[in-house]
Amino acid sequence: MELHTDSTAFYWMNMKMDKSPMVFRFLILCVLLVCKQTNADVLAVGLMKNMAILEVQGEKVILKSGQTKAGVQLISASSKEAEIVYNGQRQILGLGTSLASEYSAPVVKSVRIPKGLRGQYYTSVKVNGRSVKMLVDTGASSVAMSSRTAKSLGINYRQGTKQRSATASGIVPSFSFKLDSVQIGGIKRYGVRASVIEGNHPSQPLLGMSFLSSLKISDEEGMMVLTEK
Repeated sequence: MELHTDSTAFYWMNMKMDKSPMVFRFLILCVLLVCKQTNADVLAVGLMKNMAILEVQGEKVILKSGQTKAGVQLISASSKEAEIVYNGQRQILGLGTSLASEYSAPVVKSVRIPKGLRGQYYTSVKVNGRSVKMLVDTGASSVAMSSRTAKSLGINYRQGTKQRSATASGIVPSFSFKLDSVQIGGIKRYGVRASVIEGNHPSQPLLGMSFLSSLKISDEEGMMVLTEK
């Protein structure tokens, strides 16, 4: 049974309630969903890399990263979520989720990392949902790890773009690709660019700028503080 928003009342009046309690419950759920979406100011209809299809005040709007239409600015987008600015507030909008004018401002997420003995910062990071200890390296252009580490994390890096990298052992093959997700504390990013170098170098995986560039980095009494922008 196909149910359209403008024909809900018709089906409601013509359905015999004693035929199927399951259908009855389904209809009530549909009515509630229709009401919820009607009250939404911004609804994510479609998401893809660097583009989002939104419903703003009931009107469909197509935005590319950096564009502003109907009072909504698209900062970035992936197939999973879009980062927008709406009513002066930066928000993360998942596919099928919505924002209403009464929404509460989000809590700014931050992570504090203590300085190690050699003045370096190490922290536990979830890569594609699996934990690994990484060195925070603002001098590395991307997240980087050895093929040994990648294999231990179950990463099929060989599907990436083959390149060559210079190491202490000479020129070795490497692969460039995007990780599904990288998370540190409550901060999570999708589609993070990474590099895997064949062999055991680097011995410590690096949390580089392909992840860190989306964060504000500061120092507070010997602690590195990573904060969502």
